[in-house]
Amino acid sequence: MGEKVEKVIQQIEEEAGVTREKIQEKIEAKREELSGFITPEGAATIVARSYGITPEREEPEVRKLMIEDLCEGMSNIDIVGRVSRVFEPREFEQKDGSTGKVANIVLIDGTGEIRTVLWGDRADLVGREEIRKGTTLGLEGVYVKRGRNGSPEVHLGHRGELELDPVDERVDDLPPVSEARTKISELDLGSEYADVLGKVIAVSQPREFERSDNSVGEVAMLRIVDETGQCRVSLWDDRAEQVEEIERGDPVLLENATVREGWQNTPELHVSWRGRIVRNPPAEDVESLPELEKKLLKIEEIEPDMPILDVAAKVKRTFPPNEFERDDGSTGKVKNVILADGTGSIRASFWDDQVEIGEKLSEGDTVLIENARSVAGLQERPEIRIGGRTNLEVNPDRIEVGEMKPKRLKISEVGEGLDSLEVVGRITDRSEISTFTREDESEGKVG
Repeated sequence: MGEKVEKVIQQIEEEAGVTREKIQEKIEAKREELSGFITPEGAATIVARSYGITPEREEPEVRKLMIEDLCEGMSNIDIVGRVSRVFEPREFEQKDGSTGKVANIVLIDGTGEIRTVLWGDRADLVGREEIRKGTTLGLEGVYVKRGRNGSPEVHLGHRGELELDPVDERVDDLPPVSEARTKISELDLGSEYADVLGKVIAVSQPREFERSDNSVGEVAMLRIVDETGQCRVSLWDDRAEQVEEIERGDPVLLENATVREGWQNTPELHVSWRGRIVRNPPAEDVESLPELEKKLLKIEEIEPDMPILDVAAKVKRTFPPNEFERDDGSTGKVKNVILADGTGSIRASFWDDQVEIGEKLSEGDTVLIENARSVAGLQERPEIRIGGRTNLEVNPDRIEVGEMKPKRLKISEVGEGLDSLEVVGRITDRSEISTFTREDESEGKVG
């Protein structure tokens, strides 16, 4: 028998007063009982416990290493690092049906960086922001696995230990973490990640969409400003649900946002599962943000499902009111108008008691609309809804609205109510010119 088994036998002899022969017999009997699917050391441990004895075990030495020393397969190691990036915790269903938690962070020391995975209750430290960018961590008893991209990553399981701001000589050698955040005017399409601090000037409610694989996703929109400019932000899936807690005027810190090309080649931010939305950034950081003034949105800035918006535009077209029957059998009324500014056009609808207000509008009027909301209309385009809380002012002296420039569309993108369009195509057929009578009994021609 091996050295470890011999030590267990000696401990049983000394503490239980049992002869070596009897102990060995019991060990062999236990191995036969378990059909050999146990090591001699395991069988000896079971026998020891039957006498109420816990075998003494030599704990493996914990190796203190630097990040550059880590490689796949290592276990029971000790590292110290500073958090350079934090990813939002997420929940998942475990094999037994219970809910598990996991959070990812990136640790750095003077030799490199490594993704670190926190499981269980340790993931809550990220959710409570006890672990954030710049936090110093000591991890003991962790192991190293192969990550998704083939690089090693550290895992802290329930047997490992985590210490915030550890007392360790290696802390003195940790490099500082750059707190530099990207200004909106500096957003670069080539950036992998960006941390951006801004103030919310517009927010939409989450809406569902169908992906190409037929799964259902969620997306919500923000528009944020800082002292250098403003940009659009798309929040995806779990992040989209967080808009329920975000209001116009709130400061937010977006971490790990990706930069993509938006409308007219302008950069916009996307926050998905890798990103974070910090709703209460440090007060000293927020001081640099501009005071939120009542902002009139451009039509191009309006997203579907905004609960509140203000806009100034010109009336390009009005349509007669339509009556309709609701599901409960009652009769409703709606009037649509097309509004435009220098950035685009949009449909606005007046419902029931508000139809009378819409009837007073004429083509060419300038309108100031406050406290309206938006919905997703035809082809998921945003539409403005005028409700009882909406204020509407016609031809205010202080408002100027730019003229809309023609927009070139594909034929498949042309829909009812769009205005000032350009379409390029090849003529495949033509009709004869027809004469018709207008409502004012004048004669017109169409071909």
